[in-house]
Amino acid sequence: VVTIDKRFLEEEGDSGLHPGEDWRLRDLLDLSLVVSSNDAAAAVSATIGASFLTDPDLDLGREEFVRYMNKTAKEIGMGNAIFYNDTGLDINSKKNGGYASAREYTRLLSYALKKHPEIFEATRYEKVKITSLNNLRYNATNTNTALADIPNIIGSKTGFTDIAGGNVTTVFDLGLGQSVAIVVLGSSYDGRFSDLILLTEKTLEAIKLGY
Repeated sequence: VVTIDKRFLEEEGDSGLHPGEDWRLRDLLDLSLVVSSNDAAAAVSATIGASFLTDPDLDLGREEFVRYMNKTAKEIGMGNAIFYNDTGLDINSKKNGGYASAREYTRLLSYALKKHPEIFEATRYEKVKITSLNNLRYNATNTNTALADIPNIIGSKTGFTDIAGGNVTTVFDLGLGQSVAIVVLGSSYDGRFSDLILLTEKTLEAIKLGY
């Protein structure tokens, strides 16, 4: 169970969470991924990170979680990636929340889907209904507006900051145990989705031609 602390609600963006609200971890992860909730991401990282500490502390928990993020990134082959915080938000006007290449993000997606494919299940849908343990209901609308144009989608995640620009990662199923990951980095807020659709179309065309 993850309890929402008011400190988590100071993150940029408001997904409607309430101080003292209790959540099942899985449901809060779904909310975080579907609507790109920075509040939910902070709550998850603080709670899990604190559980790694001898003396649990939510603020130090976030730092500990980021440390594990970077440790895991290196272990799975994201050699040049680095994460400075748990949300990906810009730290200031000159420093991003983290850096990684499209290839490294593809490696991360592959790792996550093999280890915990259920994590991305909710991101397949344009809208999902999620309920906290306090019986507060959330109608979550997916931030990926290109879902309808992606066939057999397995999972996706969007992101946008002033420094990073518009980003979106998507994995879809080709059948017979094959899947394709498309990663768009550094586009515009709306342009990332048209880029994603175009790359998907060109990928499918290439496959039909036998490439």
